Amino acid sequence: VLLAIAHDAGGRKILSGSGVDVDALIKSLTLYVEGQIDRVADGSRRAPQQTLGFKRLLQSAVLHVQSAGKSEADIGDVLAALMQQPKSFAAETLAAQGITRLDILNYISHGVSKRPDATAPGPAGAGEGEDGPASASDPLDAYAPSLTERAQKGSLDPLVGRDVLLGGLAGVSIVLALFLSVPMSTWFGDGSTPYLGAPDTTGARVLSSLSAPGHLAYFFFRGPSFAVVYALVLAFMLYLLHIVVRGLWTARVLLFLAVVLFFLGVGAPTVLIAAIVAGISTTVLVRLGLLSTAMVYFVWQMLIRTPLTLDGSAWYAGRSFAVLGFFALMFIAAFYTSLGGKPLFGKALLED
Repeated sequence: VLLAIAHDAGGRKILSGSGVDVDALIKSLTLYVEGQIDRVADGSRRAPQQTLGFKRLLQSAVLHVQSAGKSEADIGDVLAALMQQPKSFAAETLAAQGITRLDILNYISHGVSKRPDATAPGPAGAGEGEDGPASASDPLDAYAPSLTERAQKGSLDPLVGRDVLLGGLAGVSIVLALFLSVPMSTWFGDGSTPYLGAPDTTGARVLSSLSAPGHLAYFFFRGPSFAVVYALVLAFMLYLLHIVVRGLWTARVLLFLAVVLFFLGVGAPTVLIAAIVAGISTTVLVRLGLLSTAMVYFVWQMLIRTPLTLDGSAWYAGRSFAVLGFFALMFIAAFYTSLGGKPLFGKALLED
């Protein structure tokens, strides 16, 4: 199987990109096949029999395809499965050249090559986009573009602005939904404490910001790191559930239920409020990704810790206006970035 892959153009490209000396591999495999494998006599009607090793190889390839969520196996999947048969001569030959299963997976999945001159597999290649193909020898460039470099050039991806804007608006929506816990507790007559995001009361949170401006600054600078952790935890939970149940939609539903139970456990007054918060958080994670999910948490946590008021005569109005002004400017900048340099109302409308 490995010899056939080495003679195939696509297989040779993957092997070469993974760091294999293909010519030396073909020579070694050819000597082994000619010296160790029995040939079927010319004119014989006996069909070749599949060995147990060959069957295990196909089974491993199918399992690899299923775990990756793909619909069909290709040469890369077969090579990855072959490296799971360490006692086979093929795997030993690759290992003798210093090749591991991780080398192959890095190349077929992300275009990360052990050879700087290799190109990524597939029609587009890893890391290829508006700025051209990424260097396959740089894992960071192969995985993702540099947002810092694009920001310095003034060419941020419009999707970044979209994710920040939608995530921030989702965070505002959660805060509005949480404030509903105040009248809802009165409507249902349960006397519960208004819930705004944690077991402790909102009053204690706001009083902390009221007592010293430094506390609000502390929350402001601490918020982004906690927001990233929050997004990563949700994403990791979704990943684990997907592995366990082997169904994406089932994993999403289970994540939603888990988040609902979490918020109920930390003091949400009603199932409805918990479901709204969990629904927004889960939907943003699934549809928009980590950046938007982190923005949800950052906006949410900052707004519930800020003594908000629109009354300019209030002694704490400066803190409220500072936070609201910051988020307003951030949303405007995100909206401008999401336009991607295009006019707000479209070219045809401006011409009219």
